[in-house]
Amino acid sequence: MSDIGTFLMCFRERKIATFKRALFEEIFSRGAFIPSSGNSDIEYADGYTDVSIDDGEDISSLNFSRAWGDTFIAHLLELADRSGSGIIVPSEDRHLVVTDAKLERHMPFDLMEAGFDVATTPEDYRRILDWEEPDPAAVAAQLARNAAARAKGTTRPRRFWPFRINGAFD
Repeated sequence: MSDIGTFLMCFRERKIATFKRALFEEIFSRGAFIPSSGNSDIEYADGYTDVSIDDGEDISSLNFSRAWGDTFIAHLLELADRSGSGIIVPSEDRHLVVTDAKLERHMPFDLMEAGFDVATTPEDYRRILDWEEPDPAAVAAQLARNAAARAKGTTRPRRFWPFRINGAFD
């Protein structure tokens, strides 16, 4: 489980670069409950996340917090792979995770100093970061709270809506 934040940063030619917001929306809306329950920014059947994202069309970085679940991790890895981004998980070791070692030639030098690991599956990602699976009872309880909130007809996100859905809140 991620509590301190997970950052995705796009880079090319050793500089911060951007990718299109539509790519984020395409990947992270897949399998998401839209609208979410109001308990999280993005919710899936097996987890959820909160996200900080710029409002523009060109995105250079994202910040996820309170994130868990294989769907979230799989989407995070897909976005990193397709956007040419690294995943930074702040810790004593400052983990940098990429989906392809070839990305090294694009990494800013200050990020390369800490080294990086390659993950292509949620299992790789959890192993690299030494993430423990959350308590199944806690997961079930949170998902039940989210489902109950959705059943009550929550139509507005609790603080932020990361997807642009035409007419979603009209």
